[in-house]
Amino acid sequence: SREAFERGELKRIITELAKQRYDIPGSRNAYLSEKTIESWYYRWKKGGIDALSPAKRVDSDYRAMDLPIMSSWNSWIQTCQA
Repeated sequence: SREAFERGELKRIITELAKQRYDIPGSRNAYLSEKTIESWYYRWKKGGIDALSPAKRVDSDYRAMDLPIMSSWNSWIQTCQA
């Protein structure tokens, strides 16, 4: 498992991921913000893949990554662990 990125490497990776177009079911948005990707990264780093699973919100709505995005994320994480 990869412990740390070189200086500026994580920012560069997040910027590149934010430039990609995603097929997000049920959304007209096709891009993810750098802030969203960064928050997902730190949630994953702190709590593993389970931290990215849907969580029940106080207002009874649901939030988290959709399955296709989670699949892409898992692929990216595997390359980071190499």
